[in-house]
Amino acid sequence: TRSLYQVPATGGTASLLIPLDQARHDFSHFNPQFLPDGRHFLFYVYSRDARNNGTYVGSLDSPETRRVFSHDGAALFAPPGYLLFVREGTLLAQPFDTKGMVATGEPAAVAAPVGRIDVEGFFSVSQTGVLAFRPPSDSQLMWFDRQGLQIGSVASPPGSRNPELSRDGFWLAYEVLDQATGYRDIWTTDLTRSINSRLTRPGLGGSDPSWSPDSNRIAFASSRQGPPEIYVTDAKAAGEPERITQSQDCEDYPNSWSPDGRYLLLNRWCPGSVSDLWLLSMSEDRQPRPFIVGDANESGGQFSHDGRWVSYNS
Repeated sequence: TRSLYQVPATGGTASLLIPLDQARHDFSHFNPQFLPDGRHFLFYVYSRDARNNGTYVGSLDSPETRRVFSHDGAALFAPPGYLLFVREGTLLAQPFDTKGMVATGEPAAVAAPVGRIDVEGFFSVSQTGVLAFRPPSDSQLMWFDRQGLQIGSVASPPGSRNPELSRDGFWLAYEVLDQATGYRDIWTTDLTRSINSRLTRPGLGGSDPSWSPDSNRIAFASSRQGPPEIYVTDAKAAGEPERITQSQDCEDYPNSWSPDGRYLLLNRWCPGSVSDLWLLSMSEDRQPRPFIVGDANESGGQFSHDGRWVSYNS
């Protein structure tokens, strides 16, 4: 589940502390952090309605919560009274009144450049005010042979990750982290001409690209309408992506197309459950059905080349 729970420091049974607010369309609560009084705490709310996203304050004494900061990145408290957050690569300190539980004044720059992915900033602060942070990721896609020797690189944008080769071997799809916003987009590279193209529009985002067997389409995950759902788009970016899963509460990520193109293996993660593998028919009703479901987390499913087997992580 993605609600907030509490448990005695000595161990024991966890109990629900802050349930998901249905009126606010909450989908997930995370990054809880106690404030100096030991009773109040900050946490980030991820809502299906992005207008409700932000850092909220809660209390051990009440289920009531209130937003104190609407920035789209999670904020951390720093003594004696600041909220730290990353905006466009700069770590900022926003004055925060711990008695009234309100942000005050204007933020001031603390450090730059500081990395971020989604709502998580690459920084941490101690109770004594010591700060640790990491610059943005400048990862690069590289070619290696089967003996582990580097034999070349891909002329892809900085921050490229999670590569997926097309079945014909002529194209590469991958994510690129936008250092200004912290969000990911899908890009492709024509390997024969070394030409890079952005596949998803800025601000809508995308992750986990998966090629169709004919190398003409790409499935990817996007949070453009709430929790991540799966979209399919033309690999040459012709037309708008088609949404093919519509789970209101679960997160869906594509893993692998079957060699005949009839099925898409996906990773589904629902509140109150674990990560499982589901199978979606691309030619019939397009309703995902459980494939490998159990008490463990299953992910990363991949069809074998003959379509008879699936490998996965558990």
